[in-house]
Amino acid sequence: MRAIRYWQVDIGGRVIVVLFTALLLAGCATVPRQDLAIKESFPARPAQPVAGDVAPIDSQYQVLARRALENSTEETPVHYAQLLQTGDDALLARLHLIRAAEESIKVQTFLWKDDAVTRVLFDELLQAAQRGVEVRLLVDAYYPMGEPLQIARWAEAHERLQLRIFNPFREEAVPTGGGMLEALLFRPRGVNRRMHSKSFVVDERIAIVGGRNMEGTYFDRHPTFIFKDRDVVVIGPVVREVARRFNTFWEHDRTVHAFQFTDVQAEYLHVVNRPLPEPSELDHRIVGALLDKADTADPSTLRSRLAFHPIASVEFTSDGPSRSRYIRRRMTDTYRRMIRQAEESLVFQTPYLIYEPRLRRDLRRARRNAPGDLEVAVSANSLATSDQVRVYAMSYKHRRHMIRKKGMNIYELRPVPGDVHCIVPGYDQVQDLFLEDVPDEGDKSPARIRPTTPRVALHAKTMVKDGQSVLIGSHNFDPRSTRINAECGVIIRDPDFAQLVEDDIRRDLHPRNSWVVKRTPVPAGFWAKTSRQLSAGSSRLPLLDLWPQRYMSSFEPVDMDNVVTPRQENFFEHYRDAGHFPEVDDPAALRRLRLVKWFGGWARFLM
Repeated sequence: MRAIRYWQVDIGGRVIVVLFTALLLAGCATVPRQDLAIKESFPARPAQPVAGDVAPIDSQYQVLARRALENSTEETPVHYAQLLQTGDDALLARLHLIRAAEESIKVQTFLWKDDAVTRVLFDELLQAAQRGVEVRLLVDAYYPMGEPLQIARWAEAHERLQLRIFNPFREEAVPTGGGMLEALLFRPRGVNRRMHSKSFVVDERIAIVGGRNMEGTYFDRHPTFIFKDRDVVVIGPVVREVARRFNTFWEHDRTVHAFQFTDVQAEYLHVVNRPLPEPSELDHRIVGALLDKADTADPSTLRSRLAFHPIASVEFTSDGPSRSRYIRRRMTDTYRRMIRQAEESLVFQTPYLIYEPRLRRDLRRARRNAPGDLEVAVSANSLATSDQVRVYAMSYKHRRHMIRKKGMNIYELRPVPGDVHCIVPGYDQVQDLFLEDVPDEGDKSPARIRPTTPRVALHAKTMVKDGQSVLIGSHNFDPRSTRINAECGVIIRDPDFAQLVEDDIRRDLHPRNSWVVKRTPVPAGFWAKTSRQLSAGSSRLPLLDLWPQRYMSSFEPVDMDNVVTPRQENFFEHYRDAGHFPEVDDPAALRRLRLVKWFGGWARFLM
């Protein structure tokens, strides 16, 4: 018996030693560094002669860009802005600008996922390169762009279309096995420092800045999940700074050519000198009529919400690619300064609302300096809409502090808001784009299968101060954006434009679109009051938060025509308790939430 136990221990020890050795060797694996000579070994497809009649489309964007630059002086720069509140508008603007580009296109994004939207966008970028436009595509390495074969196709597509990846943490573009775990164990700083910035620059005089990644779900084109996001087109001299910051990332030594990855290199012979696959008929159907509308010289004639606005003042701010303490906090310093200067109201919209001690200090200072009562309203995701359960768990853990100590009014989005057709104008048609023909088992004739109704989630990162100025960008106002990621954004100081954004956010705050998060009424009795105090103390603990009771809940009005604010004394006369997690029936999600709340408080800066 003793021999059997010894053998079991010996085998277990050997397994541990083997696993540890494998991880140790993996930790010594080479991480690619910039080597531009790699292009000579894996050259892109040479440029083909450009037909004489191929030219950029006529564009009101270009007309305004030339006007802004001609009329600008150093003291009085001229700028225009166009607000992109829906995914469909954002995709139309990008397609139009690609076709209108005359000299260069620079795309910077955290996420580029291989799907119908990105395949069509890449095909448009390729056509721009073929007519002589220099195209640069810069993507963060955290999420793979697609399979190595597809990345090789994109990297080899054209010599005027360059693809680079920022801050890789493995030799492979698509890590296999325990690649992510190995990187987290041996290179945690490198893995966590991500380029979360998003910008889209055309001819260094027109730029799109905001929160959207490159994937169909950010452009109202996904059968089950759609992000409500926000970005803005800025036109004028400030775009030179956007382009300059892009170049800083592009030239950084942690930015590598796509063919520096071993798995992409292995696919090179399968793509070189072979015809590039074009977007499929289904891809074009998903993008839809926008391909025809993109040639319209002035998209604002198609949709009034795409109007161009002269703006009084605009500033672009961006973190840098290095880990310099000063550069890393540039974006954070900007939004913290806006908070401290607030006098009347701060209206936030963020997908990931996580407790940040410095935000609490800034709000305390703002309240102390404000001449009156400072309103702080936050639009965020509910558990029913959140794409990150662990992040929502951190928000859930600290909601009491955010509401009572920071004085926030928190509103959490419903998965299908009452105004869904304003948030996603083509909501009813989204499902039709993804209908599939399948044989019916009865008569074997084709049948149409409709997917689940898409749920809507927030991804916009916006702050409006005093109805006078607005920050739109990639910063989530959370610890990760504050301390780790590189972020960017634009601050527009113009009352009319700021009011336009604030009106859109306040519509999302309405009870038909969001639940109100509030502390439940104080229960009677000694034990109930003691339990409430224990719950508050447990939520402040950095490691364990095991007290089972929570006294914050979601509320909805009894009558939609009789709505009051969360801080009115008669609130509970007009609202009913909708539960902690309304419209959530996923036991697995609830289990993950409780585990993170109980044991994961220490990791809120990594969420």
